[in-house]
Amino acid sequence: MFHSKVPPQLGLQMTAFGTIREPFAENVCWEMKVDHRTLSHGSDLPLSETQGLQEGLESPAVPPKSGTCIHIPIRPGFDLICYDMIMSETTASEWTMSPGLSLMLLSHAQGDTSLEVPSGAAFCTPMVGGAAYVVMAKKPIVWKNTTDAGARFRGIDLQISSSFLERSGLNQIYSTLHEGNAFRRHASRDLWMGSIILKDQLQTFLEKLLQHTHAYQSTDDLIIEAKALDILHMISNMLSHEESDAEQARMPVEQAITAITDMPERQWTTASLAKLCGINEKSFKQQFKAVTGCTPRYYLQRIRVELGRRLILEKGMSVTLASVAVGYDNPSHFAKIFKRFYNVPPSQIHLNLSNVVKHQ
Repeated sequence: MFHSKVPPQLGLQMTAFGTIREPFAENVCWEMKVDHRTLSHGSDLPLSETQGLQEGLESPAVPPKSGTCIHIPIRPGFDLICYDMIMSETTASEWTMSPGLSLMLLSHAQGDTSLEVPSGAAFCTPMVGGAAYVVMAKKPIVWKNTTDAGARFRGIDLQISSSFLERSGLNQIYSTLHEGNAFRRHASRDLWMGSIILKDQLQTFLEKLLQHTHAYQSTDDLIIEAKALDILHMISNMLSHEESDAEQARMPVEQAITAITDMPERQWTTASLAKLCGINEKSFKQQFKAVTGCTPRYYLQRIRVELGRRLILEKGMSVTLASVAVGYDNPSHFAKIFKRFYNVPPSQIHLNLSNVVKHQ
């Protein structure tokens, strides 16, 4: 286990999956616990495939953060990384991903990512919790991440080499992913990216994997290996089967609902939500209305005022603080929308607790 608190410097370090480049101010301190270990029944895995990741995370070149990160090689060319960390300041980072597959399952996340292919073309997308992100790169790609101070990242990353995909037969699935796949957010000759809502068994597997990984018991190692392989199998199976038209229409809407619910304070627009879901704005609005019965704007307002009401009643917040907490910089604007839903201004909501949100 590594535990350090040092002033980061500008540096260049290698990881097991590529290169990290991080520019930072010299007076910023960071604290991060990193554990690199092998499964008790897999200690014969060559260190050459895994050692670089630990060195990269332990170096002062990583983004300023606090928390834990555990790296475990599952099979040759198949690594598991579990993390729960909070960014201590607004950070911009960049690293290069070698050809292969990355499966990121995030229970908590808040930031923006840009993926750049060798031709120079870039694809930008927000990263939110409650989703699994699938990135298949046929050539090296550059990740550029921007995260805000206080942002929490909790989840896992399954990093899988092209050689493992070939040996396991999974290359037939991932090398043929196309633009028409229901989970697609970006598709080009060298890069395919998709996203899947974390729910049901996939969510359960993620939580069990995090639980057993942090337990540090050798008896958990078989469970860790099994759950990592289960997740790979489940996502591969989902990507290889075509969904019905109704299921395809629901997926981007569920992703947008998750983003709004998890981060109502973010300045969402219909355009930014459509971009998050990887579809054009017109289709997104039609699908959202078909699934929820209302527009994205109305849904966001409803979530915000419901949260604001709870903050005022249950937390004793002032109207001004509650409005800022749910994404409204102008308390008067918040009060106007609040009254539209509850028939009374937020300053008087405690006088009329029986009010129910009006239907659209």
